[in-house]
Amino acid sequence: MTEINSMYDYIVIGAGSAGSIVASKLAASDSNVSILLIEAGGTPPNPIEMFTPSYWFEVLQKYPEIDWGYKSQPQPNLNNRVIKLAQAKVLGGSALHNATVYVRGGQSDFNAWGEVAPGWSWNDVLPYFESVEKTMEVLVGQTDDFINDLFAAAKEYGLPENPNYNTSESQYGYASFQFNNITLDSLLCRETSYTTFLPERYKNVTLVTRAIVTRILFKGTQAVGVEYVQGKNKYSVDVENEIVLSAGAIATPKILMLSGIGDEAELGKFDIDVVVNGKEVGKNLHDDLFVSAGFSIPENKTVPIYPYSLERW
Repeated sequence: MTEINSMYDYIVIGAGSAGSIVASKLAASDSNVSILLIEAGGTPPNPIEMFTPSYWFEVLQKYPEIDWGYKSQPQPNLNNRVIKLAQAKVLGGSALHNATVYVRGGQSDFNAWGEVAPGWSWNDVLPYFESVEKTMEVLVGQTDDFINDLFAAAKEYGLPENPNYNTSESQYGYASFQFNNITLDSLLCRETSYTTFLPERYKNVTLVTRAIVTRILFKGTQAVGVEYVQGKNKYSVDVENEIVLSAGAIATPKILMLSGIGDEAELGKFDIDVVVNGKEVGKNLHDDLFVSAGFSIPENKTVPIYPYSLERW
């Protein structure tokens, strides 16, 4: 357990897909720097089930403690339905409770971000994807007669073939899924950046789990530390260089707003002192819409069972 008011060179908030890599890379780059890695969740409650790719949906139902339980506001374009927004609270982050499908993201999205945030265009981030993929295995799902029949039906319907949605300019079309799965003892196993990069193995990384970050501490507009709660105790830790905030698409802006970075009108509702009036913080979240399609087959036919996640029937 870290001591109250201790000092670290870097503090990384979130031991998920991004934070695990950042903490490990920092630790490996200089053994003299100290890194504090703070995670809201803990170790997986059942590693066997958690790391079996085809059990991903059952894991979500059986272990709600690894999820924050976020829900959307009623969606006007979905008959005011409230949608569950799965966000992991566990070492490994959402890579531990998703369907293990590996998607870099759309090139057009990155280029749009790059127009307002230099350094985030596709050509800027591509080398980092390629670097990570040298360490984490990306497995392409194998096709067979059944999958090929599905592809033929998609082609007949008019959808284009996409040979690789991670390298093609567009993600549109039918394609074989790519997965973050590795083979262990002849069985497929879920891979996360935490289990692969293992930040805790470095002596200069201190890992704190089941700790909720309540706010980033500022001196003027300079971040100087982090406040977090673990159990019934509150702690504050100072930082010498930088704080890396990688707590996910929802918790990241939440922590920023609790720290005084956000729309001053929203912060004023909760008597939060404004550090920076950032009107876009906590807004404009766009998520993919996942739609399932059912089909029937003749009684004398069977559907293959695959070891991957989204191809399990």
